[in-house]
Amino acid sequence: MKKTNAKEHLLDHAFKVSKTIKAAEMWIPDTLYPYGPPEEYFMDEENTVYNPTIAVLYPNLDKLEDPSAAYDLFLEMIDIDYDSGFAHGIVWFDDGSWSVLVEEQKTTWEHYQCPEMPKPITIKH
Repeated sequence: MKKTNAKEHLLDHAFKVSKTIKAAEMWIPDTLYPYGPPEEYFMDEENTVYNPTIAVLYPNLDKLEDPSAAYDLFLEMIDIDYDSGFAHGIVWFDDGSWSVLVEEQKTTWEHYQCPEMPKPITIKH
């Protein structure tokens, strides 16, 4: 199975949609355990056991003393090669749009825009 680097995949997607990341959550199965899982681990259909990495980048980084350190730590945590098709994630961008990491034959990012609010309708009697 093809390996994907979670950090490179996210940054490539953010570049393609030309957006700045505001917040993100990633769940990445990164470690194989050959002797069976501890309770907090999970097993897939082929009985492969994973120890997931869960990384969260919270919004309002501008309120932190060093916002770039939190961003860098998040990117460091997701700098993992994993089997494509097994990660989950959501990322919110500074323009209000967001992307979701979905599984099909491979793991892909799907980007969504918030629809425009409809203009008020004035009804005249």
